[in-house]
Amino acid sequence: MSRIFRAKRRGRGERGTAVVEAAILTPVVFTLLFGLLEFGWSMHSKLSISNMALSGARTATTQGDDPYTDYNVLQSVAKASGGMPRSEIQYIVVYRASGPTDHVPSSCAAGTSSAAGSTAVGSCNVYTAASINLGTSSFGGGSTAVDRYWSPLSRDAKATSPTNTNGPDYVGVYVKVFHKNITRLFGSGYTFTDDTILRIEAQEFQ
Repeated sequence: MSRIFRAKRRGRGERGTAVVEAAILTPVVFTLLFGLLEFGWSMHSKLSISNMALSGARTATTQGDDPYTDYNVLQSVAKASGGMPRSEIQYIVVYRASGPTDHVPSSCAAGTSSAAGSTAVGSCNVYTAASINLGTSSFGGGSTAVDRYWSPLSRDAKATSPTNTNGPDYVGVYVKVFHKNITRLFGSGYTFTDDTILRIEAQEFQ
């Protein structure tokens, strides 16, 4: 009888131990699972941002001094964003770079358009997610257009020649996104940026 009692007591003890172990391990397992989920989703966003900047820069180089270059850049960026919510896009900056190793001007990256002499290095047009929905009538490089700070009409798309020794301009496209975490266990989210600089393809000869 005592052996049966001890066996029952051991059974209850083992069940109690199992419950305690499960209570300890379950949060750890779920934290790891959610961590992997957040990491995977954030890396997807990071890759999307790189693709967005590259796609926008490619469009800018092929459009050159077309009046609606920046409009087309924004559409390219939007298409390359995949399933990213528009609300996560903070800034899209189109700027004149000094060369392939230049960087977006700090004021432009902070969200302020700059007309550094209109055609000078550092001039930039800053757009938000809402700018993607604007029609072509808001663009065109005019005095009241959203792309007036570095007007597409002032961009050098001419090939290098004796009379144009500098050659075509370098154009940069900078994208800033705030990736929102799904579970919020590791904070509200992360800020990702990417910057691509390419040279405008020569469209005119002189």
